[in-house]
Amino acid sequence: STVNILPLNGVTREDNNAALQGIYSGLLVCTLTLGGVTVPFTRSLSLNVPPPGPTGTGNMTTGAVSFTVDLSAQGTVNVSAPVSLSRGFDRALSNPSFIIVPTLQNTTLLLAPAAISAVPTLSGWGLTALLGSLLGSGLLLLRGIDT
Repeated sequence: STVNILPLNGVTREDNNAALQGIYSGLLVCTLTLGGVTVPFTRSLSLNVPPPGPTGTGNMTTGAVSFTVDLSAQGTVNVSAPVSLSRGFDRALSNPSFIIVPTLQNTTLLLAPAAISAVPTLSGWGLTALLGSLLGSGLLLLRGIDT
């Protein structure tokens, strides 16, 4: 299934046109709970602040992520989300503020059912013993009915 659950940085703004040029990085620290199991994970985050000028917009990149949630008897869920790229900086806006609002992105969830243990089988002598026991029980039952 592909659903919108993992955060990305789709609504991020840097409006301080006095910000220094450079690449600023960090981490999104997250948790995901599936079936009562909580798994922590992180995603890299990078903001490119361009030099001053008329094309002063920069991108915010949220790194790819992949991890597994172990649901015990129910199986495992493999979770993955691709790299996300969004506009993260704009020198044309003059309000000196910095806003990061992680939003959701398409995330792939793949359920792998728990392994089913093999069905026990009887050997030849075990099958013979079982059939003999059933036959003997049937004869005893018939003998009891005759009396």
